[in-house]
Amino acid sequence: MLHRPRPTATGEPPSGDRSTRVRPKGRVRVGRIARTVAFVDADPGVNDRIDAAYQAKYGHYATSRLRAITSPEAVATTLRGGLHPDARSG
Repeated sequence: MLHRPRPTATGEPPSGDRSTRVRPKGRVRVGRIARTVAFVDADPGVNDRIDAAYQAKYGHYATSRLRAITSPEAVATTLRGGLHPDARSG
């Protein structure tokens, strides 16, 4: 699971995403299934693919919106989530 938060109007990542840098553990719930996950920096090699996907999906919107999500500041917030070592169901 990869995640790149949309920056706020000031260009900063949302506060919830800043907190994953301080405490890189959280819960993800899909329907009735919940798991404990760990958030780590994503492999930098994936950023070009993420940018291309955003371009393909949102390229018809204003350039400023696309630039905000593909800017170096936004790219630096890209996280990878995976099961935390002490993950338990539900």
